[in-house]
Amino acid sequence: MAAGAVTQPRRGAEASAPLGRRALREAAGAWAGSARAYLEAAERVAFQRMGRTLHGTLGWLGDLWELARREGIPRLLLVMVLLLLGISAIEYLVELLTWAPSDTSAQPAFGSLVDAFWWAIVTMTTTGYGDIVPKTGSGKIIAGLLMVSGSLLLSMFTASFASMLVARRLQEDKGLSALKVRNHTIIIGWNAIADQVIAGLFAASGRRVPIVLVNQLSEDQLTELRFRYRSANLLTIRGDPTHEAILERANVPEAAAAIILADTSSGEPEKADDRTLFTALAVRDANPEIKIAAQLIDAEKEAAVRHAGVDEVVVAGQETSFFLAAGAMFPGLARAARQLLTYGSGHELRRIDFARELRGRTFREARAFYRQSGDLLIGIISEGAVVTISDVLGSSTDWVDEFIRSAFQVSGQEVIAQDADRTQAILAPPDEYVIGNKDSGIVIGAR
Repeated sequence: MAAGAVTQPRRGAEASAPLGRRALREAAGAWAGSARAYLEAAERVAFQRMGRTLHGTLGWLGDLWELARREGIPRLLLVMVLLLLGISAIEYLVELLTWAPSDTSAQPAFGSLVDAFWWAIVTMTTTGYGDIVPKTGSGKIIAGLLMVSGSLLLSMFTASFASMLVARRLQEDKGLSALKVRNHTIIIGWNAIADQVIAGLFAASGRRVPIVLVNQLSEDQLTELRFRYRSANLLTIRGDPTHEAILERANVPEAAAAIILADTSSGEPEKADDRTLFTALAVRDANPEIKIAAQLIDAEKEAAVRHAGVDEVVVAGQETSFFLAAGAMFPGLARAARQLLTYGSGHELRRIDFARELRGRTFREARAFYRQSGDLLIGIISEGAVVTISDVLGSSTDWVDEFIRSAFQVSGQEVIAQDADRTQAILAPPDEYVIGNKDSGIVIGAR
């Protein structure tokens, strides 16, 4: 190369160096932001769990204190403590003032008030270690009085404590106590298919999910149900489920799901759908996030029940026509459908949460992924956040709310989708359907 010639810089290499460093800085910043967001989310979840645990513990202690107060246990404990303090102080002074040792090296029975208090506790509880005993006649008389009174008070305390536990147990057996269970499923009402619903829930959850029954059955019937499902986590609340106090005892605000049956146990089947509607309103008001499934006798009431916030509505006998027609016209089809709808058959319909790596992938890829494990993916369940008129106005029947609701209906505007379905089931979607973050899968296969 000639002297003085100017060497042209390699612009690509020179530009790529800062670009590479910039990309690394951006990637590091993005990673740091993601890590920070993850840590903040984990911290929020941890604090929420701690809060729920603390709330449950405080609630349990509050119930225990209320029962103890009714039995008079706090007063009894106060009397016992005052007796211990008084007797120990008197015994210490008596022994100190009346002690006349024959030997100058001898010491009084109690060296301090602490020793006297320790002796009083040992004497009252009839433990009798014998390490400290009164040495004067007056002290022994006081000790005898403490033994008698202490035995009586301790017996009263034991009896009161046992009575408190028995009362709590009786309340639970009668379905009259408030529950502290969380993430449970509530079955409200009772009819001929209630046993099948309970069996289906236990089969679907593997008897792990707590189930709470809320109905007006007799105490004997509730006791028989608890005995029948004694190996499972079955709890009962006895009372009218349309009353707010009864739902509070079932801990509806912290429940995961509620099933409202067409209650015919009261002997008035014509009013069952009205009770279902009132119950749905009360449950939705107590827990806006709970999943509600309701059974109806009259299909004409479905719109009103959905308006009350019910997610899934099942009309009694609605599927009977399909099974009868399929059994007559297409032999075997009804049997196949029955397998799909029966938990434990090995080929039941199930809802699954997609694995994280499948989010953003196509339905074809997800179907191939689950086929490897023996499950057949046949559809998608999509849950979107839909703002409805019912969400805004609530369940009120005030004339102002009714006027606003009718105005939206007359105008035909799509500002708010009236009574829109929050959950959509898409069977056999296109292969190129992209799985979203709020999508779940419908599969056929064993649990």
